[in-house]
Amino acid sequence: MASEQGLFVVRNLEKDFKRPVIDSLVTNVSVYNDTVYALLENSVFKISPDGKKTLVRKGRCYLYAQGPDKDEWFISANSILYVKDGCTLEYDLPNGISTIARQIGFMGKDFLHLACREAMLSFALRQNSADLDNNVLAVSDKRTGDSIFFITDDLRLHLYKFVYNHPEFKSKSLGKIEGLDIVGNDIIKFLGTSPNTFFLATRKKLYKIKGNRAECLLQFSNTKGQNNITSLYYSTAEHCLYVGTREYLGIIDEQQDHIVTPIPVVSDKGVKDTIDAYITGICENEDSIYVTTLNKGLYGRPLNRPQESFWQIRDLSEYESVYGVIMNGRNKYLNTSLGIVNEENATLLPVKHVKSISGALEKNPNEGFFILYYYGMSFKGLDDAGVPEPLFCDLAFSKPCIAVNGRTAVLGCKSGLFLFDGKSGLLPISIEKEEMSYALYIILSIAVLLSAFLALFLLKRRKKGTRKALMDKKGINPDDVGMNWEELEMDVHKVDKKVKTLFDALGYRKTEGEDDMRQELKQVCLDFADKYPELGKLSFMKRRGKERYFITILLMIEDIDAAIISRVLDVDQATVTRHKYNVRKEIEQLYPDGEFDCKVINLLYDRINSRRK
Repeated sequence: MASEQGLFVVRNLEKDFKRPVIDSLVTNVSVYNDTVYALLENSVFKISPDGKKTLVRKGRCYLYAQGPDKDEWFISANSILYVKDGCTLEYDLPNGISTIARQIGFMGKDFLHLACREAMLSFALRQNSADLDNNVLAVSDKRTGDSIFFITDDLRLHLYKFVYNHPEFKSKSLGKIEGLDIVGNDIIKFLGTSPNTFFLATRKKLYKIKGNRAECLLQFSNTKGQNNITSLYYSTAEHCLYVGTREYLGIIDEQQDHIVTPIPVVSDKGVKDTIDAYITGICENEDSIYVTTLNKGLYGRPLNRPQESFWQIRDLSEYESVYGVIMNGRNKYLNTSLGIVNEENATLLPVKHVKSISGALEKNPNEGFFILYYYGMSFKGLDDAGVPEPLFCDLAFSKPCIAVNGRTAVLGCKSGLFLFDGKSGLLPISIEKEEMSYALYIILSIAVLLSAFLALFLLKRRKKGTRKALMDKKGINPDDVGMNWEELEMDVHKVDKKVKTLFDALGYRKTEGEDDMRQELKQVCLDFADKYPELGKLSFMKRRGKERYFITILLMIEDIDAAIISRVLDVDQATVTRHKYNVRKEIEQLYPDGEFDCKVINLLYDRINSRRK
């Protein structure tokens, strides 16, 4: 039990209420496996079942939660800290949380839900602690050898190697890809055709990447209603690239990679379709290549006959729409609106909300396939007759972000890159960052510092000259009392002293004398404003005695932050932060060249601009 008197662990009602485990204010408490986590005003303590106390973290936290793998979540007023295996990830909350709310968060099965004032945010429980901020956009298929490649959102190419029995959890950066123009997550497919040659398809463009340089081979207009790329497949038997689009199926020969030749898709009624095919999937086996269309079924054609049309093998209208096809052994599996269909025997696996299905491409082993849902994934072994349950439902794996190696797979998403071990484990893979050499870093740092000092010197020299000229023009004597820096600082110090006295007197609960002390502080602020009428140039200082009137004066105090101003004036912290921004902007509009004609506004601007309050 948490209370103002401390934390009580009650086993005996008569004895334990007299002896708190922690004898200071405890604001919240969480219990995990008989271990108690107590949140104090400036720290978090762990109390084990034997009563031993351990300091877990310093600083004010409003919620502590523990994830499924003993990973820890610390929620402060403006940020979230995620701690796992000695690694710490931090996420800033733009608007912060309401520090007076009774319940700010809830940990569900897959997400931590957090109330952030006007918004609710949900965080995946399985964060990639091995990688801080890389969003994986695409992963290439594994075809031969043990290498796969992937692209991160900084448009860098990376290499990862499958190591049998002893998997590694690190990757290697291969440098930035020049010439790519990717908007959002609109990648359709990324595949490699040789160790140094790749093809990447987005909805509107097809790129060939060689030597870390991208060349656009095909581009559709962004105008609404125009054609889109919907699928991409490389035939190792024919050594050519198949491009599925909204309107047709095309082929690009490796020797003539700038030419896209449309191939007719012929229905069982003999009708050729090169206008509205909508190709959703492409695959091949030893003797044939197959495609699926969204609404018209499964089509096929013998290999190495590039001039022949694709003929309809099966009408799949009974399954509504078809979203893809893969080969697994000799079997073809179709991803449809009603579930996953085995084309050979027409058996239906009734799974819903499927984004895509993926199988191993190497020799088409008859082991099973992976299912990517809109959230989560699962593996369907062919020896398993049941319907698989989705795993890792807090992660949205992207359709072009999976490489299959038998019963294991590498998967990418916004949280980074992961290795699925074929059972139930999802292990993070670190993404290598390209670091500049230490010597180059030192040289650049010195150059930046010298440039900054030179710019500061020139700026001060310019301001000194313009201010002196302005003072001479207005006939202002810098030795006048009204322009005396020392007296202005002393007057600010009087306000500062009142603020500190009031802040030190404020407790956890409101007291009767608090309002009287607050009125005394406001009177000191009013006296300060009367002595320096130049503040009246600011629009919010024309409304005497209002909330923003007093915030403006407190912003002149050095070493004060928004939390203290919020507490002593009894106003919302977000209001203080917004007003500080508005004050700076208005002063910059009044004095666009930095030529201040009064020291009180000059001091206010310097204090606001010198640090983040």
